[in-house]
Amino acid sequence: MKNSALEDFYTEVNQNRSALLFKDFKSSWSFLGLNPEYLEKESCEKWYKDVFQYNFLLRIVQNNDANEIFIHEESSLSDEDLLYALENIALVYNQSWNTRFPYLSTKVKLLNQSFRLTLIHPHIISESRPRAFLRRHKTDPLPLNNYTHHPLLKEFISSKKNILISGSTGSGKTTLAQSLLSSCDKNEHLVILEDTHELNVEQKKCTHFLSNEKNSLVDFCSYALRISPDRIILGELRGEEVLPLTLAMNTGHNGFISTIHSNDAIGALHRLKTLLEFFSPKTKTGFQLICQNIDVVIHMENKKIAEIIQIIGIDGEQPIFKKVF
Repeated sequence: MKNSALEDFYTEVNQNRSALLFKDFKSSWSFLGLNPEYLEKESCEKWYKDVFQYNFLLRIVQNNDANEIFIHEESSLSDEDLLYALENIALVYNQSWNTRFPYLSTKVKLLNQSFRLTLIHPHIISESRPRAFLRRHKTDPLPLNNYTHHPLLKEFISSKKNILISGSTGSGKTTLAQSLLSSCDKNEHLVILEDTHELNVEQKKCTHFLSNEKNSLVDFCSYALRISPDRIILGELRGEEVLPLTLAMNTGHNGFISTIHSNDAIGALHRLKTLLEFFSPKTKTGFQLICQNIDVVIHMENKKIAEIIQIIGIDGEQPIFKKVF
């Protein structure tokens, strides 16, 4: 069942159950010899909607236009009820979030807006309080013309350069990747690999893989090579998928686009080298493969392009590059 259908299903179920909730509570109070008139229906329904229909989250989104929202407590809910509410959201989106899987990052839709929701289970937090983090997704890609050196960016896309976008968290890496993808030829078959759905592409020929508990990004790398991709796009390079994707570039699969966490452009190459050595220690020519196959590194800071380098080759263990910007 798709997420939208699940949401509709749970909304209908919750509405029906909400009508019976107050009656059940009154019966329970009477059974215990308590006066049910002390229980206010409005408070009961508000609690139910906050916990089972995550209305508390909708209120936060409605009253906050920030792109990033951090929730470490909720005045209308106890820590226990906040945990129940967040568990219910994970259930609606068919995700596992518990003591076994204490970290969750997934795409959610709230008030017709898309967000990346990150949850951290209280089981691994010293304060024993759940944490929730929302990052708002932009519905429309930022035009490449808004970026410095946009003619050069368009040239990178048209000539199918292998592009690595570096930067810190929130620096604008994914936004730039989205803008680059929107400039691709509409007839190209794009294969996108992500662990959390962030890249939205209006492309007829697009295959979008999302990793899960059973299928990793490494699995999808092998699938991608079998379906004649014109470009392979990886949401973020940070794990063992670095080896198959580097090898794929080395076998003529050009037009690669991905992001990576780094402090500067040249540091992105060394970060790739570190990942390759960690996940594939037997690969002796890893850095050479990286410098031979990554054509361009674009470094982002504060939502702007801070640096662009073109990789020429490698001399020993030192990359040879040309600083364009």
